[in-house]
Amino acid sequence: MTEDIKILDKIEVDLVLSVGYSCRTAYRMKEFNLRQESSPLDWMISYSLDDVYNLMINDFKTFFLKYENQGIHEGGALQVVDRTTGMISIHHFMPHEDLETQILNYRNLSMQRWTKIKTKIATAKRIAFIYSGTFDMDCFERFLSKFSSHFGEKKIIYFINVDDDRNKKFNELKITQYELNSHIKIIHYLGNDYPILNEDIWVGNSFLWNEAMKNIKLVQKYSPNALEKVKEHLAYKLGEALMINYRSFFGLMFLPFIFYGIYKRHIFLKSKKLLILRLDENEKYYEEALKLKNGLYYKIGL
Repeated sequence: MTEDIKILDKIEVDLVLSVGYSCRTAYRMKEFNLRQESSPLDWMISYSLDDVYNLMINDFKTFFLKYENQGIHEGGALQVVDRTTGMISIHHFMPHEDLETQILNYRNLSMQRWTKIKTKIATAKRIAFIYSGTFDMDCFERFLSKFSSHFGEKKIIYFINVDDDRNKKFNELKITQYELNSHIKIIHYLGNDYPILNEDIWVGNSFLWNEAMKNIKLVQKYSPNALEKVKEHLAYKLGEALMINYRSFFGLMFLPFIFYGIYKRHIFLKSKKLLILRLDENEKYYEEALKLKNGLYYKIGL
């Protein structure tokens, strides 16, 4: 069944996982406190869902077993390709350290992380996958059918696809829901995923991602530390946006829209009781949080 929808019901899940195919997905999950566990896939780019499934069922044992060093990426780390999948790392491996040792350590860490995630998959009744890429029903259906068959056919699965159409306005959105069966749904968000904020292109359009993420409710939500709480304070968010954008003509031009988007997101999260803002002096990073609260971003945003 296919259905075009304007208002989507709240999706309640036990686990949210990024299946790529770039850093953007994990970044947005973290922003909305949906990233419970670190996944080996979180900061990788350029791979297929078939590769994701194959890595899952072999417990990531072939992950970067064969690799190619393509030199230093513009971000400063090495660009290393997993020759089995074509998956690219541009964050994990440093140029002035022994690459073979780094690869071995990262492979072990990735398998440990997957073991934790697999344990959560086993106990989860409802799972959401977040995917940033072109809509491909055959590819999605193949991945979801195989995953369901291997990890549990009675699990409720939501596949959230955030898809880019540069012909759309920055706040124009089409949502389509596909029901593969009584247990599996694909929700397709089609919009312009080019950032309107004066920030890195890889983070995408905040409006589009806000619409895709706001309906997902993690039943056992990750509890943020003191530093993360301050970064969610409205004053900090507004000050940060101003400092990022004030030097650019286009940044200044879009500031009213940026402020409105930040305010709208804050009010929505607060109304749904998804923001935990009060600091406790006994919690982790409390002293660092106080320094941030007394810093420039926060004071400018007040």
